[in-house]
Amino acid sequence: LDELAPATAMNLLGEWRELLSIRDEVLKSLEDARKEKRIGKALEAKVRLELPASMQSLAQKYQRSLKELFNVSQVELASAEADLLQVTTLPADGTKCARCWNYSTRVGESQQWPTVCERCVAALEAIGVAGTVQ
Repeated sequence: LDELAPATAMNLLGEWRELLSIRDEVLKSLEDARKEKRIGKALEAKVRLELPASMQSLAQKYQRSLKELFNVSQVELASAEADLLQVTTLPADGTKCARCWNYSTRVGESQQWPTVCERCVAALEAIGVAGTVQ
């Protein structure tokens, strides 16, 4: 079995199982927030995860990818006082980007592209697009 599933692959599989279990809890919280009319779409949300110590390092390792995994605009990580995962869904901070529809506090920083976020400004600069995005 070691040839087919080396320890590093098994470790990665375990990490993703845990990440997907966190995602399940996030999706429940997002659905509750939608039902309560606190958000419309998931990209309108900021998710706050209060994580037990056992989950902290894993969440920090994948922190840059969590908002894509959960399909939200922002993710905040905090330590849980209890040994339970707590998920809170809040309205996202900032303004909606006209290009990617994520919310960011940095929309409007670019004079060339005043309606897009910092990620989209970098992408537009990288591909050499001129003008404004409406």
